[in-house]
Amino acid sequence: MTADEWKKVESKLSLPHNRVDLKIDEYEISIITTAISKLKYGYLIYVDGKVNMKWAIEETDIRNRFYQKHSKNLLSDKERKKLKLKSTPKYYWYTPWWTSFRSLKAHLIKNNTSIELEEKFL
Repeated sequence: MTADEWKKVESKLSLPHNRVDLKIDEYEISIITTAISKLKYGYLIYVDGKVNMKWAIEETDIRNRFYQKHSKNLLSDKERKKLKLKSTPKYYWYTPWWTSFRSLKAHLIKNNTSIELEEKFL
């Protein structure tokens, strides 16, 4: 996609409940701006018309290409300082939504080879 097309996508998704369709490698992707919590909007990713939390739990190609990875330390900062540890193990989870368009765009570009805009929704 061109820089101008990315700007169109970002502009379209700046309002709630708007949708953009992309063809990314062999997948049909829809990105919809939607409420992800009571006071927060984000970008929900549909892959081939579905959101499947099974993809977020299992090691899948879809999870790696489209879902957002989150991490958290197993110990709090207070516990880590008490034990005098510089780092602690983390646990990871994935979600089919993103809170930052910039992060979403960077992830899609990094983890996919071909991204095409479906013009029918612009």
